[in-house]
Amino acid sequence: MLGLLSNQIDRWLNFENALEHANHFIEESHTETLFPTVNLYEESDKYLAQFELPGFQKKDINVEVKDNKLRVHGQRRLDYPDKARAHQLERSAKAFNRTMKLEKALSSSKIEAEYEDGVLTITLPIKQSEKTKKF
Repeated sequence: MLGLLSNQIDRWLNFENALEHANHFIEESHTETLFPTVNLYEESDKYLAQFELPGFQKKDINVEVKDNKLRVHGQRRLDYPDKARAHQLERSAKAFNRTMKLEKALSSSKIEAEYEDGVLTITLPIKQSEKTKKF
């Protein structure tokens, strides 16, 4: 009887240990999620990149293109009332830096960016010499 109880306790402790490892893994993978999320599309004459940046102000977002690399970086700033007492704080200031290598050369002078409703859309025209010629 005592052996059976001991086996039950061992199984329970091993299960709890496994749960602890699983929770640690989930927390680790969650913190390493790339931010912001981005969708990158290629059309015949351009790339189109869409970044989700909710809560950011346009002035706090920077877009750079150099050597066929698109870099988007910035920081969300939050203003808190001076004399307020916080009851719950889930929003935070957040800095980000994403760089993507694009396969085809770009027409840097024709790049456009628009920020609306928390989504940054960047249009990156492909240089004429890089476009696929159709016969």
